[in-house]
Amino acid sequence: MARLATGVLILAVAGLLASCSPQDKTFAGINAKLAELRKLPTPRAEDEFPPAFFEARDAVRDWLDSRMATMAEKGSDFEFTNTLNAELKAAKLLCPQCDASMGSFSDASGYLGEVRLSRKGSMLQAMTQVGVQCGFDENAYLYRWNGTKWQRVWDSSIAAKDGKYEPQVIEQVYVGEAQKDGPRLVAALARFPGCKSTWQPVYYRLWAMDGGLQAPQMVVNERGLAPVPQRGPAIQGRVTGDDDFLVEYQTESIDADVPSRTKVAHYRVSQGEGGQYKAEKIMPYAQTPREFVEEWVTSAWPEASVMTADAAQGPAREQHEHLHRDRVRADFTGPTTHCDDTAYGEWQVRVTFHNNPAKDGEERYFHMRWAPPTLFELLAVNEKPNPKCTDEVPRIDARRSLFRRY
Repeated sequence: MARLATGVLILAVAGLLASCSPQDKTFAGINAKLAELRKLPTPRAEDEFPPAFFEARDAVRDWLDSRMATMAEKGSDFEFTNTLNAELKAAKLLCPQCDASMGSFSDASGYLGEVRLSRKGSMLQAMTQVGVQCGFDENAYLYRWNGTKWQRVWDSSIAAKDGKYEPQVIEQVYVGEAQKDGPRLVAALARFPGCKSTWQPVYYRLWAMDGGLQAPQMVVNERGLAPVPQRGPAIQGRVTGDDDFLVEYQTESIDADVPSRTKVAHYRVSQGEGGQYKAEKIMPYAQTPREFVEEWVTSAWPEASVMTADAAQGPAREQHEHLHRDRVRADFTGPTTHCDDTAYGEWQVRVTFHNNPAKDGEERYFHMRWAPPTLFELLAVNEKPNPKCTDEVPRIDARRSLFRRY
């Protein structure tokens, strides 16, 4: 009798497994990885993630690929989003105690957030969320109709580096216009406040796709540090045509008495060797004289040299090697002055440095040419003021923005 009961049980389990759909098996695999993450201690290092995290993230992406292949070309992205999230909820993969809409998180590790779909011209953008400490790690994907189904052509996911990984919340994805001969640019702006609330890392990345490429090629991959804004986005950007990428955000000033400065990063994409693409940093570098000085002294010399007049390259490089640090500390001493006998617009900024190898309190006078609003060129870095630059203009360094202000 016992053998008969055991045999019936085995047959019942086998029948149950056989009746599981591929999707059920996929969810079971995802949940197994998420279960490993739910066992992690809290709190823990915010940049350390086990292999199960990346396996779960990629499994969610693969599930999304399979489901997007079933969506009709003209299907409603709103309705399909609801269908996808209903499936995740039924599989009990969504985080039951996390409410991202309210800005409130517990440790969401081991759970998923909702999927979001939206149209990007002829493409569909999808967003997935995998729980981490104090939030969700988001990844964006672009799908293009290949004549029979929606096929993924781009994703924003980043691999761990040296065993470390920084999660991200996607602020915006920009998709450039399709070009006949050149690449289509795709940019992603992201941030992650983590468990802190004052400063946060921001990320801006740019890919070139199509244009003869077999796969999207990342041409810009940068990280900055920005204050958590009370309103509005932490980082803004735009893609123009097939070669232009502009980014702006607030970052730490070299002057501790200045809350932050406006950081501008502008790139031009061009074709390099072997059909690959490259991104070169170009003007504007800054929007005020003081911000130009900050950008020059905090940039590595290859970038600072591009901001420097040809005749000043030698002496300026010596000054740059003396002043440049991983973290420059200084004070802006007095207002910016205009050199009023010049026709093209020359200005001088006085700076007192506090982390030079020689001595604390070294002063430098940065002499520059400025054609407003954004064209700057460094002419000299002197230890004494230029006697021609005496016209004080205190408000010339008021903060500006190339984007909408909030």
